[in-house]
Amino acid sequence: MPQRYLIGVAGISISGYTDQGVAIDRVVPTTTGPGYDMTIGLQPIADLGLQEHVSVVSGLEIPWEENGVIPAGGRRYLFHAWSLAPLISGVRSQLDTEAAQGETSDRIVARAIAGDTAHRCPHFRVQAAYYRGDNGNGGARGRISYRDDNGTIIPDDPIVDPYLAFQSLFSTFVPPDPRRGRGGRVPAASAQERRRHGRRRHRGAAAQARRRRQDPNGAAPRRAARARDAARADRAADRGCLHVARAAQAGLADRRCGRERRHAGLRRGRRLFGRGDPRRDPHRSRGDGVRLRPLARRRDHVHDGAVLLERAAALSGAQRLS
Repeated sequence: MPQRYLIGVAGISISGYTDQGVAIDRVVPTTTGPGYDMTIGLQPIADLGLQEHVSVVSGLEIPWEENGVIPAGGRRYLFHAWSLAPLISGVRSQLDTEAAQGETSDRIVARAIAGDTAHRCPHFRVQAAYYRGDNGNGGARGRISYRDDNGTIIPDDPIVDPYLAFQSLFSTFVPPDPRRGRGGRVPAASAQERRRHGRRRHRGAAAQARRRRQDPNGAAPRRAARARDAARADRAADRGCLHVARAAQAGLADRRCGRERRHAGLRRGRRLFGRGDPRRDPHRSRGDGVRLRPLARRRDHVHDGAVLLERAAALSGAQRLS
């Protein structure tokens, strides 16, 4: 099983809570040894069935400055930012900087277990900036990894951008199957397969070119829709449903695009009532002129056509269509 070493830092308080005057800890177990009790902070470990594989070390302490002197492995008396340096490196912090003064543990462990791993010591930052709003003190508040370069401690800035993090991990990935090429495509393994693949591409391109020659304006779908409407009108006429047939015939002119389709209902009304009569012109608003609402897009033409024809019959004094 591959060995992995992970170190993470989060500014989370795990103690200092009181319940009716009694101090309680949300993370540290109250018992030691195998089968330690689960606290609310560790409960996910038990939920995943990993308790027997996870050890919790508690009771550690980072010493702090007294009378201007920082002890070995210690920190300045200020708690928050100065605790990070000795925590990740084991080397005492300085009074004038929050940066680590020694190589961090991730670099030391990487030299021991990384071997020929492609990414020996990647590091990422989930929180883009220090929780107070910046990565001050020369950026030290945003770093947890430092390497030793011939006695000089050099900080390594973590990756914050998720896209760059993904690229850094997987852009150099080599699939175990040598046949799999870039982008997941499997190239032809033989000349015969390449010829077969070329023929398929040629046939597809030829068919597409043939369709463009036969139907350069893409009118075939519209012709098919008009043919369906015509067949529907014929069937309705055979059954004696006059208003359905007329509505279906009117629907032939309603298969248009954009603005024309929205006003197809008004055009049908103008055609039925006539333009010359102001009283019956649906586009005239003065006097007692009749105004018809335009049909909504792709509404049922049978229903709207029937209503339209019935209104036409009522206004012309004819008998209502059945």
